[in-house]
Amino acid sequence: MGTAEMTASERYRFKREAQGEKQVLLWIEAGLTTLLDELVKSGDFRNRSEAVAAALKKLVQER
Repeated sequence: MGTAEMTASERYRFKREAQGEKQVLLWIEAGLTTLLDELVKSGDFRNRSEAVAAALKKLVQER
């Protein structure tokens, strides 16, 4: 299937996977989602996913 026949979400997934990224699902405390939303709202990150990925990357790099 070419990208022209894909839905928008399939194209998005295809693009991210082509960039070497993988999707994961995680559960976090409700209070943390509130803090993530504040970071997004302030413009520090485009979305929760970007904020969580940045925090995880920092954690791994500091180890």
